[in-house]
Amino acid sequence: MCDKHRVFLCHNSKDKPEVSKIRFFLESRDIRTFMDQYNFDSFGDWEKQLESEIENFKAAAIFLGKSGLGPWQIREIERFSSELKKRPENRHIGLVMLPGYSQELLHEVKEKWPELTKWQWVDFNQDDPEPVERLIEGVILARNETDTNSQQTLLRQRENRELRAELLQIVAGDFQDEAERLLQVMAKEKARIREINKQMTRIIFELEGIDPELKSAEKLLRRHSSKFAEIASNFALSDFPNLQIRKTTLEFQESLDLLRVELKIYIKRIGIFLVQPDLDGLRAPGQHRSGFSSDIYIKALNHVKELILDFELESEVYKKIESAVGTLSKNIKYK
Repeated sequence: MCDKHRVFLCHNSKDKPEVSKIRFFLESRDIRTFMDQYNFDSFGDWEKQLESEIENFKAAAIFLGKSGLGPWQIREIERFSSELKKRPENRHIGLVMLPGYSQELLHEVKEKWPELTKWQWVDFNQDDPEPVERLIEGVILARNETDTNSQQTLLRQRENRELRAELLQIVAGDFQDEAERLLQVMAKEKARIREINKQMTRIIFELEGIDPELKSAEKLLRRHSSKFAEIASNFALSDFPNLQIRKTTLEFQESLDLLRVELKIYIKRIGIFLVQPDLDGLRAPGQHRSGFSSDIYIKALNHVKELILDFELESEVYKKIESAVGTLSKNIKYK
């Protein structure tokens, strides 16, 4: 049955591996998609299902890759173009450039379907702006166009709710300096998230051929990063009795929460290093917003090595994790 609120992924079957990875990202963000191999009803008339999807579409992404245009893809684009001319209202269609596409292919599409060029496209050959986020934002806006609150909904999804609420209270109280400080914190946080998204996008297109044990270890660190951060921070602080006295204060608890967040980021950085050896990423200095000294971070990261021994990883994989922890510890800057 046709779902009028999902995005149609129009692609050459030869580019299916890359498009499937992007589909996974969209679905993980609660964006429904239509892609032939996943959405055709079993034993149903697939041509009728395809026709129904195109006739009722609200959003479509046309992928251009290194394989050029496929015969069925051309037929689908023709039908989308026809439907746009008949009923353009509340419909969105955009081009998505996959890694390795050619300018000749883009010129061919512009000549055959000039009406498609008025829409802004997404280019996966560029890091900035981040392509996955650009695609998600475009789909969300298209899906919610009839909702008068769509802009506010998108804004709520992108901003840190706690910081925004605190900021509004501070502005209302006339504390402009504190408001400016929080704005800077929000800007840094958004920049950090954009950088993580860039790294994850690169990894998605480079995962083929990675050692399965390394993939497994990366998933393990990502899955247990919060747990490891909590255990490791408690272990590191146990050797500093002067800090234990302050445990009941609100200020200490807030600093401890920041410490665990930063440790969680370090642990995920180690996981990313396993599948994409990025020494620059490991050497990036920590912000240390919690206020604790680097001794505590280093002691906590070394304890993470002990925690992962329980998972009985292969010795070579463990050595790689141990090396990453060592490199990261050496580059954690002292205050």
